[in-house]
Amino acid sequence: MKEVCNDDIQADKLTTEDLLSKVNRQYEVFHLLIEEGNGYDDRVKENWKNLLGERAISVSDYQKIPEIIVSILQTMGGVDKKTIIDSWDGTTSIAVGKAIDGLMATNSGDSDLVEL
Repeated sequence: MKEVCNDDIQADKLTTEDLLSKVNRQYEVFHLLIEEGNGYDDRVKENWKNLLGERAISVSDYQKIPEIIVSILQTMGGVDKKTIIDSWDGTTSIAVGKAIDGLMATNSGDSDLVEL
């Protein structure tokens, strides 16, 4: 915690929620849940959703992760979801649409994100 958040830990043991709360003060925290493979099941998804809510993002196609990350950043920056989804073609638009479906923007476009 000292390295990541410049915060000395006062307790011997912190819960996951405590750690997440500390990290959330400086970072936007997301977790990508890869649906493909055997590490994904309803229990895993539910645990992450309980911890992160809408920021536990289901990924239906791991090959679309870069596009999903860009789309998450756009959503958080206030870009309309339909505009984001429509900017991608074919299976990419489907994977992106599913990933950002439940995500809500935290600002209306006045973010610190650098756009290229």
